[in-house]
Amino acid sequence: MAKVKFLIQSSSINSQIYLRLSLGRGKVLKKKTGLTINSKDWSAITSLPKQNDAVNKALFTQLKSLETNIYDKLNIDSLLHDTIDSNWLEEQINIFFNRSSKNEFNLLIDYIQFFIDNANLREIQNGKLGLSTGTISNYKTFKRIIEEFEQYIKKNLVFEGLTTELLHKFKQWMINQKLYSVNYAGKNIRMLKTVLNDAVLYGKVFPNDINKIKSIKEQDVDRYIINLNLEEIKRIYNTVMPTKTLEDAKKWLIIGCYIGQRKSDLLAITKDNIRQTAKGLFIDITQKKTGKHVTVAIAEPFVIDIILDKFPNAVSDHELGKYFKKVCELAEINEPIKGYIIKGDNKRKTKRKELGVFPKYQLITSHVCRRSFATNFYKMMPTSILIAITGHSSEDMFLKYINKRVDKDENANLFMQYYEQMTKDIKPTMTIIKKVN
Repeated sequence: MAKVKFLIQSSSINSQIYLRLSLGRGKVLKKKTGLTINSKDWSAITSLPKQNDAVNKALFTQLKSLETNIYDKLNIDSLLHDTIDSNWLEEQINIFFNRSSKNEFNLLIDYIQFFIDNANLREIQNGKLGLSTGTISNYKTFKRIIEEFEQYIKKNLVFEGLTTELLHKFKQWMINQKLYSVNYAGKNIRMLKTVLNDAVLYGKVFPNDINKIKSIKEQDVDRYIINLNLEEIKRIYNTVMPTKTLEDAKKWLIIGCYIGQRKSDLLAITKDNIRQTAKGLFIDITQKKTGKHVTVAIAEPFVIDIILDKFPNAVSDHELGKYFKKVCELAEINEPIKGYIIKGDNKRKTKRKELGVFPKYQLITSHVCRRSFATNFYKMMPTSILIAITGHSSEDMFLKYINKRVDKDENANLFMQYYEQMTKDIKPTMTIIKKVN
């Protein structure tokens, strides 16, 4: 005898509700209903929502109606000898909720998953295919955020219903409810725009005002750039760490501040990337995010010593920021400085940024290496050289990264500097001018 049962498979606030259809003789079908619920509101006894508020009562009624509908359709189609399989079950669920078929991606969340599933076919810079692992991870997080927003507004997002009013509500929810930073909220809006623009290629049509969606970002005056100066890096080098893990983290921190790469590229370096030339020590890197091939020269003696004779062991990518904080704390990098720290909010089950004045080590993150390199060597050498090493696509982006404004005199001063170097060894010559009566 056929049996319909509903279930959830996670303990999140946005748990997917599944329908399981047991047909006997070990044949079991299972499909998402497209509905979600806070796991705390799910009854393990009834396998249905607890009827503790109006929303969950309506959800309870909706699922019971779906259950009845599935039984009715099963009786009819079994008599007609139709194939009862996963595709059949998915179709019945879509018909009940008046949804388009899965391939038409009526639900935004379905299209985001399609976008992620086909990440290897996404076109990136220079006509290359395939999003980076980090970018794919960001879109997976973005999908979870959309699912949580759907739970908050108690409905699924469909393409036809995406209005600027709804997207404004999404923006407000991220900043006021989730307490995301302006930049992180803006990042999610940019990803939403990317997904929507991609969906246009598949014939999706949005309300006319959807094109008015704009991303957001912090004002430059609100940005607090944290970096380690050359004196602080040397202090870190001279500080003995109490454990092998922290000693390795210290070495990665120092190397990172002198090569200017993202943490994914920094931790991927092995001795195979290192080569000694007549000019000095070079490190060859292929940046994971951009695909650019970069060669960095190391000139600082104590950094060369670490790389050649005391090369660090691997450390956890996810724990790197925590290790860097501890290393800097032990090195007494504790100057009071203004900036943001991340604080957990157990009540909201989220994290938020808090602005204040803290000991500098508390503000250190795994991102400090690249920014320290860019800041420390800015104006010590041509910006074009630094850009080639950090991988920024333009001078404007590089300057924004270190929170600097364009120096109008910089190129003129550099020209005079190089011109003086070019001409310093040229001896003046005396020319005799013939006197004319």
